[in-house]
Amino acid sequence: MALKDHIPPTLHNAVGSVIAAVLIAALSGIYALLTHSSSVTLPWWLMTLCLVVVAGAFTWLILWFRHKLEKHEQPGRMIKSLGIKIDYPENNAIITGRTKVSGTIAKPIPKGYELCILRGYPEGGFVPDGYCLCDPDRKTWHVEQFDIGGESGNSRRIEAWLVGRDGRLLLDTWLAALQVHRVTNSRVEKLAPTERLTWLKPITKETSDMFRCDWINVKRG
Repeated sequence: MALKDHIPPTLHNAVGSVIAAVLIAALSGIYALLTHSSSVTLPWWLMTLCLVVVAGAFTWLILWFRHKLEKHEQPGRMIKSLGIKIDYPENNAIITGRTKVSGTIAKPIPKGYELCILRGYPEGGFVPDGYCLCDPDRKTWHVEQFDIGGESGNSRRIEAWLVGRDGRLLLDTWLAALQVHRVTNSRVEKLAPTERLTWLKPITKETSDMFRCDWINVKRG
């Protein structure tokens, strides 16, 4: 049995018992002080009220824990059910120039998301490159003319990501910055040919609606 299936009975036995003991002890003490009695005899209505409060408290805790677990596991279940895989190129392939990237997908992309194929770096980070076309009838996807970048011998990753609205905004913002950077580099190259050019750094932090589904390692030929 999974750990999450043990949570409700655990809460019932542990948290519920603790709450019950604390409430009954507190009410008993208050009753003893008010009646100046050394022995405590609780009326039935008060005992019933205690049980109702305890039952309501640990039921709320069970529902809260289940909600937290479902919220945490939902993205993982969704990604697994989509079955997004990279079929071509093969892992550890040597790429010369641009390449086609293709793969399979078991189910249609959920509303509000899209499949993006990104260039990843061994030291971390990723950048967008190319537009991914999905064919839900054939359960396939592909990207034409994917550029892994770098120079001969450089290692890269080809990564398949499920991207939501916030993630799309992040990628578009980076692409807009890249265009400005390219124009700047072009001008610097003309005005100062010997000057070393710098390039925009990759994105190192994804948004909460970005999920990496599959990836392969490749090398520039």
